[in-house]
Amino acid sequence: MLQMDVAELNEKVSAMGGDTDGDGVADLYDVDNNTPEGIAVAGNGAALDSDGDGIPNYKDQDVFTAKGVRVNASGMPLDSDMDGVPDGIDLEDNTAMGAMVNFKGQTVGVANGMGGSLALLPSIYFKFNSSALSTSSYESLTTVARYLNDNQGVNLLIKGYSDPVGSDSYNQALAMRRAKAVKKALNEVFKIAGDRLHTEAVGEKDNLSDDYKINRRVDFAFK
Repeated sequence: MLQMDVAELNEKVSAMGGDTDGDGVADLYDVDNNTPEGIAVAGNGAALDSDGDGIPNYKDQDVFTAKGVRVNASGMPLDSDMDGVPDGIDLEDNTAMGAMVNFKGQTVGVANGMGGSLALLPSIYFKFNSSALSTSSYESLTTVARYLNDNQGVNLLIKGYSDPVGSDSYNQALAMRRAKAVKKALNEVFKIAGDRLHTEAVGEKDNLSDDYKINRRVDFAFK
């Protein structure tokens, strides 16, 4: 019995002195001894996962996923019906392919020509202090581009918004960068003529919600 205890102790001492993956956590305490070289880890040797979505940061294409939102293997929010609205906030998870939805993922009516409501076109959302378009943004812009291609007489006003964090002047500029980023994508990626797209910065003046994430957006209006 004593010999077994000594042998076990020797194994532990040996393990404490080793660090197979070189992440700075001894093998004895490392829950993952195969961490790739150079990857930041927590105290237990697990690769960091900032948003807690189960996908380590080095594999995660969106390290700011909201809590509770289901993601794919790349850390991107799941969008089962491919309507541009992540499942976590989608109130209608079986939207018909190509149907237009509002920011909650609910199908809205489609009208041709100049008719219809501004709710026809999905809002485009941005991360804090950013004007960069995400993968889901391009999915939403596909709906916008399809509408414009089907309605050649329609011109759009692209309205940029921001949350109230920061100065009014900074938020106005940020809102305009967002509007211009959307115009550029519609023009360069989806080949919508630039003279059909007009930009405007609303900034923090017209907050739609107390949830700041909702206010970091671009909306569309008929021009």
